[in-house]
Amino acid sequence: MIFNQLTSLYFGNQLSSRKVIPCCINTESKAAICSNSYPQKDIFQKNKPISTLTFGNLIPSFIKKPPAAILEILPYVRTRGKLAGEGSSGAGYLITSPYKFFVKAPHTEPISSTGKNQFVNLDMTHEARILNTITEQTSSECKLLGFWPVGNEKFLIMSALDGSKMDPVINPLKPKHLNSLLSSLYEHDLARIYHSDINENNILVAKDKAHLFDYGDAFKFKLNNTNQMMAANGKKRFDPEWNIYSPSFCLLQNATNFESKALVQYLEKMALSKSNPSQMRAVLKKYIQFKAKHLAAYLDKLDEKLTPDLKTKLAKKIHYERLQASAFKQCPDMLVDLMALKTQTMYAFTKSNVEAKFYNRFQNSLERREFGISSAKRMVKLIKSQLNQCKGKDDIREFLEYELKFAKFLLDGAKVFKPVKKFSGNIDASVSQVIPDIAHIINNPR
Repeated sequence: MIFNQLTSLYFGNQLSSRKVIPCCINTESKAAICSNSYPQKDIFQKNKPISTLTFGNLIPSFIKKPPAAILEILPYVRTRGKLAGEGSSGAGYLITSPYKFFVKAPHTEPISSTGKNQFVNLDMTHEARILNTITEQTSSECKLLGFWPVGNEKFLIMSALDGSKMDPVINPLKPKHLNSLLSSLYEHDLARIYHSDINENNILVAKDKAHLFDYGDAFKFKLNNTNQMMAANGKKRFDPEWNIYSPSFCLLQNATNFESKALVQYLEKMALSKSNPSQMRAVLKKYIQFKAKHLAAYLDKLDEKLTPDLKTKLAKKIHYERLQASAFKQCPDMLVDLMALKTQTMYAFTKSNVEAKFYNRFQNSLERREFGISSAKRMVKLIKSQLNQCKGKDDIREFLEYELKFAKFLLDGAKVFKPVKKFSGNIDASVSQVIPDIAHIINNPR
C-alpha cells in the first residue's frame, strides 16, 4: 500500500505506459551529467569532481522531485536512516517515517576496505537510468521512486525491499527463492540490463522470493555475434579478466553472472558450516532444473523479438543455449558434477581479480587463480570422461562437446589472467583464507 502511494506521488498514473525520452545535450556542464553517454573507462573512476550537481533546465524524463516530506529528510538521511549496507557506489539507508523507503547516498569519504578516492561522491545518474528501465520493463520490486540533488550530492530513492542476506544456517536459499530469482534474471535479460555484480551482498532472501538490488555496476547491452560483452553504445564494457566466462558461443546472461558469484559463495558457506553434501548437491541440482525452465522460456521470447538478420548472426549462440536448456531439463547426475566444477572455476577467476584489484590482497588473488587453473583442468578431464560414457549423438553429448570448449576457454583465459602483475600496491593486505573445494564435496557425498 505504501509503495502504491509513493508510486502515485512520483509517477502519477504514467508508470506503466511512460516512455523514457533521452534528454537533449547542450554545452553547459550542468546538463552534461544528464546525458545518455556513460564513461566506459572505469565505472569506479571519476576524473574530475562535478562542481555543479543541479540538473539545470534540461531534466531527463525519469527525474522526479520527491514530495516535500521526503525531500526534507534527504540532507539528514545518514543520521535519520538506518544503515542497511555499503557498496562501491554508495551507502544505503532505510527510512521508516513518514514512509518506508530506501535511499542510496554517495560516499563522503574513501571506503575503509580500499582507501581509494575514486569511491567518493560518485554520480549515480547512470544507476538511476538503469533503475528506471527496471521499474518500467520488469516485475522487480526494486523500483525507482525518485532521484534528486541536494546541495553537492544526488540521492537515489527506491522502494524498500523485504528480506535479508542469504545464509545456509539462518536464512537458507530454498527452491522457491531460486525459482523467483531466475525468473527475475531472465526478465533483466529481456530488458537488456546486465547487473554484472550478482554476489551474495546484492541479493535479499524474503519469505517467498529473492530480490536483486544495487545496480551501481549495471549497464545496458545489445545482443551481438562477437565474444565481447558490449554496452548499449557499442563500446567494450569489460577488460579481458571480466570476460573470462563468456566464450563466443554463449549469450550474455545474468544467470551466468549469478553462477560465477553468489551461487558459489552460498555453496562455499554451506561447506564451511558443515552442511550435508547431499544438501549442497540438492541446491545445485534444483538450480539447474529451474534454469532449464526459465532459459527455454527466455529463448522463446527472444525468438519473437529478434529480426531475421539478428537470428542468423546469433544462430550459434542460440543453438548452444537451446542445448543447455535441453540437457539441464534432463539433469543427469553427470551434469550436476560438471556444473559444480564449472561454477567453482568461474568464481575462482572472478574472485582472484577482485581480491587484487579492489582489496590489494595479492597472495589471496594468486591462491584463487591457482585454484581456478586446477579446477579448469579437472573440468577438462571430467568432460572427456563423460564424453566416453555417452553413446550416440544426443543433446547431452553435443552440450558436453561445447562445455569442453568452455573449459579450454577458461584455461586459455588464465594464461593472460594475471591480476597480481597488473597492480603495484605497496601493501599486501591478504588474510588467511580457506577455499572449500565444493566440487569435490558435491561430487563425492558421504
